[in-house]
Amino acid sequence: MKKDEAEALGFVPQKDIVYNKLLPYADKLDEESNDILGQIKGNLGRAVQLRELWPGVLFWTRKLSTYMRLYGRKFSKEDHVLFIKLLYELVTIPKLEISMMQGFARLLINLLKKKELLSMEDLELPWRPLYELQERILYSKTEHLGLNWFPNSPRARHTPKQLMIRLMRRCSVENVLKTLVKSCRPYFPESCTQEMLDEWRPLLCPFDVTMQRAISYFELFLPTTLPPKLHHKGFKLWFNELIDLWVSVQNLPGWEMHLVNLFAPPSE
Repeated sequence: MKKDEAEALGFVPQKDIVYNKLLPYADKLDEESNDILGQIKGNLGRAVQLRELWPGVLFWTRKLSTYMRLYGRKFSKEDHVLFIKLLYELVTIPKLEISMMQGFARLLINLLKKKELLSMEDLELPWRPLYELQERILYSKTEHLGLNWFPNSPRARHTPKQLMIRLMRRCSVENVLKTLVKSCRPYFPESCTQEMLDEWRPLLCPFDVTMQRAISYFELFLPTTLPPKLHHKGFKLWFNELIDLWVSVQNLPGWEMHLVNLFAPPSE
């Protein structure tokens, strides 16, 4: 059955929705989905080449999201990888509007959701653009001056209801970003652990507020599910050091919970 479907489509689909085969017009779905997928790939590629974020890229990424809801991941592994790389580049565009970034990020999270479909050999994503995106949005140095006003900015002049809505939006932006990092984390390059340690080790001072940020980044970014053959490039670079730090500080710091969460996967 899989071979017949691959011949009809021209490729082996990653993971389509099996229940679609029960529809009364199931015999027409392959042709229909192929036609829609061709339109999405052609027009999305054209919009990106023309740098037409609005309405071109936004419209066709929404079409891709709708396609996945209707047909599942009914595209080849090669297309799957290309879609992910394209969305990753879109999400990390410098100074992209937050609303656009959220839309692209949610679609990218959806594309990365089925970990069994893509291995580390199939896909590699850089970690630093996501780190810079987190820094720009969650730790903006100019937001309190009014130079950068993101949708998650609470203002004193708002009514309690408006303030609550903005706080909810902040949680939404923050949660989307964190979920995006966790979804991309299995595909970070092998050398990323050492690079992250070099970047955030200088912030590790228990008597400074930077400690909270450093431990939060370690928890969020460090890959903790590497295969055994890569453990020497993974948790073995930091596990003993951070365990000693955790044991030496006995005053229940705010970052302790993040450290415990970081220790959990390597300990399993």
